[in-house]
Amino acid sequence: MQMHAEAQHENKLPLDINYLSQVRAEALKRGISVFEMLEEASGYSPHDLIHELGRLLHIPPVEMKTIHALEPAFDILPFSEATRHECVLFKDKDAYLLVISDPFSSRLRLWAEEHFAIYRTYECADCYGLPNLGLKICAYEAGVAAGALERTLGRPVRVEEVKCCANGDPYDEFHIFVL
Repeated sequence: MQMHAEAQHENKLPLDINYLSQVRAEALKRGISVFEMLEEASGYSPHDLIHELGRLLHIPPVEMKTIHALEPAFDILPFSEATRHECVLFKDKDAYLLVISDPFSSRLRLWAEEHFAIYRTYECADCYGLPNLGLKICAYEAGVAAGALERTLGRPVRVEEVKCCANGDPYDEFHIFVL
């Protein structure tokens, strides 16, 4: 397989999608992770590799010190399931962050897409037009969404309101977790 010789020597050549596809195919043939193959073949240091991949894939890299400061949300994604799927769901204030072991794994990405979603509404019937009350008040809408999704999917669903117009946010936002 032809690798970017310049990347091995200069350590400055940006990765591109074609190169990533080559590396992914070679990693599959060799039975190793794409990250292992990229570290071996690209010439980038691990830190630079993560940042370059973030740039290429439009995924902001998260530093380990940030991850260490977060609390795992094992109440939503239990430890045993997180281990099985090689990921951890963290909660940071009113937001969640799903950290996955391999963003190149189509199996893992599909699993994440089937279990986590964000729902936004800009004209919620419960709070649209209300002044900033400093409160999130749309528990009814979260419950209706959870019930409708549970009925449709035939699985338990948890819906959490994380932003609300009545709390000064520009829209209501709900995080959906298929349990």
